[in-house]
Amino acid sequence: AHHLFLNEAKLSAISLAIYFAAILLQPESDLKVLALDDVLIGLDMSNRLPVLDILATYFPNHQIFLTTYDKVWYEVVKQRTSEKEWKYAEFYFAKTDEYEIPVYVEGKAYLDKAREFLTANDYKACAIYLRTAFEEAIKKFCNKKRLRVRYRSEPNKLDSRDFWEAIKIANQNPTILEKSLMSDIELYRSRILNPLSHATIANTPRKEIEDAIKAVEQLKTALG
Repeated sequence: AHHLFLNEAKLSAISLAIYFAAILLQPESDLKVLALDDVLIGLDMSNRLPVLDILATYFPNHQIFLTTYDKVWYEVVKQRTSEKEWKYAEFYFAKTDEYEIPVYVEGKAYLDKAREFLTANDYKACAIYLRTAFEEAIKKFCNKKRLRVRYRSEPNKLDSRDFWEAIKIANQNPTILEKSLMSDIELYRSRILNPLSHATIANTPRKEIEDAIKAVEQLKTALG
């Protein structure tokens, strides 16, 4: 019996493979929609990530709806996919006195959120989202280029310095980033992109925060 040698993860993987194959065998149509409603819940992260590659390789012209209750998986997908090709959103329920109402929150890019909070003069929130945008950019680049990142026995203790150092080493030959941009990032890493600086961020001149946003934006563009 299959249950003696196929666990839930393997059964889910086989089911997905059959489903994807069936879609590819369908006659050509102008309407190409692929809906995946939390179908990866039975898979661990190492088996979920290849699904993103499958979607990109075999369904590039489909409109894909990928939904999940798993917030961690949602954030991973945001990091692993392109903002130009995907749109991110969250749905919640808000309670009123009489009933619940759905709340739609568009998942804006971290840099966009940083700018919004800067406009609202909330420097601390701005710095947090700016640091997150910086970390997202360097992690994506290290993963894409398969750069060697410092080993830590507990991966969750990796910090931005580990990824940034890997990029600095890779930048020696050939040059990826201009020296002026590298210098700017080094400056803002210690003053604004550092979690320990958030407590005193209110004393930071607005112009410096604006320049830090520009530097991270340039870095993101340069890294691709």
